[in-house]
Amino acid sequence: MDLLAMRPSDWRNLAAAEIDSPLVEELLASLEALLSAEVRSLTLSAEEVYLAAVELSEAHLWDRLPKERVAALLSRTSVTTAKALLDGMPSSCRDQVQSLLRAPALTA
Repeated sequence: MDLLAMRPSDWRNLAAAEIDSPLVEELLASLEALLSAEVRSLTLSAEEVYLAAVELSEAHLWDRLPKERVAALLSRTSVTTAKALLDGMPSSCRDQVQSLLRAPALTA
């Protein structure tokens, strides 16, 4: 799924969906594709990353994603992109991910 191309009805359907392992993996792959677009120097603004994060927040999906995996993805992207994604997360999730980003395993 392309997080930037999703329509409002797609986000509503996703919010209502039962979140199982395959869907979590698909969401993480979509998030990785979004973040790797920035790494590959494709045209991607911090605002687009922020908006995708807000959509994930409004669909109540951040609580369902493993924070360790999200932190690992963010550790491989630019500070600007990571900040944009973190800014769009609910504060409780953001705090968990930021804590993991400071952990020795991700900063080594």
